[in-house]
Amino acid sequence: IYSDKSKISNHIELITFLGGKSRSYIDYDGVSNKIIPGSAHFLEHYVCERSINGNLIDNLKEMGVISSNASTNNFVTSFYADMVCNFESCLEMFLKCIYNPVFNEIRDDDDNFRRKISYRIVSNVFYNNVRTLGDMDSVNMIDANYLKKLYECTYTPSNQLLVLAGCFDYDDTLKYV
Repeated sequence: IYSDKSKISNHIELITFLGGKSRSYIDYDGVSNKIIPGSAHFLEHYVCERSINGNLIDNLKEMGVISSNASTNNFVTSFYADMVCNFESCLEMFLKCIYNPVFNEIRDDDDNFRRKISYRIVSNVFYNNVRTLGDMDSVNMIDANYLKKLYECTYTPSNQLLVLAGCFDYDDTLKYV
């Protein structure tokens, strides 16, 4: 947490140590589980799009953030937002969305036009970057129960780094977090 009242903007970032090259995780019973290739990236989209509060990126845009996005590389998944105002409200929404995904059927919205466009774009990416994103066969093996277990075992504070920087009250923010 870095608070500097002389700054005009704020940054929130949550990094989860789960990426495209992650091959296994330990569950709560101490058992090592194989990670299906493409799971980290799939889970990133799932978390962004399906929380009890709706779509993370859309919600933050409505709150006036300057920019927000998520990405998955070989080693981590990262969610971030930058804003000038509404830091406390944005932080609350950010954390509520990321920590409250709704794990229902994955392929339940085939008629969604935006999803169809995204799928066409992403399907081309899968073939260009199979090592990070998996291939279509591996991604088709992913279901909601598998994602929920992967989420519960990897989206934990001991496997994450929260970065907060900007013009906010340090003590109040620390209490909230």
